[in-house]
Amino acid sequence: MKPVPFGVKFMFGGKSKMPRYFKFLIESGIWGKLEIMRVQGVNRDRKPAISMVTDEITIMGMRSGIATIFVLCGVIILGGIVVAGLEFSLLKIEIFCIIFQKHLRGGKVVDMT
Repeated sequence: MKPVPFGVKFMFGGKSKMPRYFKFLIESGIWGKLEIMRVQGVNRDRKPAISMVTDEITIMGMRSGIATIFVLCGVIILGGIVVAGLEFSLLKIEIFCIIFQKHLRGGKVVDMT
């Protein structure tokens, strides 16, 4: 709580004890408690003009965490299958090219498939 500077001036106090009693109220902390109670009571029974609806934030739990792990593993496995398929098809193309070159040269063709 930040202190807010304020001042009170009693005009024509004379011999009155009121300024001294007010000083005691401030120094003892009673004035601060009364101010807090006053501020808290201002809006106690107030009906809001606009109702603020907040969306509930879902915290990641076990179900969503496990699902994420399975999705990541699935993507990695699928990527591995795609890469293996591409390498296998490139290997077949390379073998076909080697066989075709030997056939063009008139060499002996060996079927490697």
